[in-house]
Amino acid sequence: MRAFASKFGVNTKKHTQAKLWQRIATLLTAFVVMGSALAQIAQAAPGDYVWQKAGTNLSGDQSHWRSIASSSDGTKLAAVESEWNGTSFVGSVYTSSDSGATWTEQTAAGSRGWYSIASSSDGTKLAAVVWGGSLYTSSDSGATWTERTAAGSRNWYSIASSSDGTKLAAIEWGGSVYTLSDSGTIWTERTAAGSRDWYSIASSSDGSKLAAVVWGGSLYTSSDSGATWTEQTAAGSRSWQSIAISSDGSKLAAVVQGGSVYTSSDSGASWSGRTTAGSPVGASIASPS
Repeated sequence: MRAFASKFGVNTKKHTQAKLWQRIATLLTAFVVMGSALAQIAQAAPGDYVWQKAGTNLSGDQSHWRSIASSSDGTKLAAVESEWNGTSFVGSVYTSSDSGATWTEQTAAGSRGWYSIASSSDGTKLAAVVWGGSLYTSSDSGATWTERTAAGSRNWYSIASSSDGTKLAAIEWGGSVYTLSDSGTIWTERTAAGSRDWYSIASSSDGSKLAAVVWGGSLYTSSDSGATWTEQTAAGSRSWQSIAISSDGSKLAAVVQGGSVYTSSDSGASWSGRTTAGSPVGASIASPS
């Protein structure tokens, strides 16, 4: 998930109707982003939110935060950043065990073009993808990392995890959907999903239900861990930016760049546009763990 923040560890910001949401993982009781362990957002007035300084030890380029993930209780966070150095994308993985008050750069992960990160519910198992590179997993909260070469080197764009961290789903820009079981040792290309400009993917707690969106295209769901996929035409063809799914997979929420928030309570069969959420420039959405 790409973080709004690009500044999440820097300043306090106030944005009417949350117009600049950018990929923030939160503990929610609803699909609209109302609270964050990372940014410690507090509602100031209807449609207004105050963004608080997240913590210290965040030395990465503040304009290139790409993604953030959270444990179910919000105490363990993991974020990735990367930037183009003229030759390749380089960046780092950061973790926090105190709800974002302090951060540690996980140098064992290496300097890479990190693009998305996912976490198990207890925060111990992490999975992250590199644009133009590999998929990596950690079983010790980011202290050590293993490259999952079976997944191949691809333009990875987004990754999702089951609550226990054993089932992963990742998408490739201009390519396919891939699922991995046993924490990333058994990898399967889900050709039924087709080759598309995949932009965001989300997973139910048990990893059986997946939802993914295509930039300038449709929204797709799967109820069999990615073996088969259904195009949810009722959602329409849009510049989808991000998607979230409830723990049981029945409720979905998705956002469109420069558009609205859309929600579904029937696994994607029907959709409602939530115009009161505003019209974000770049948007993201999160759901309860």
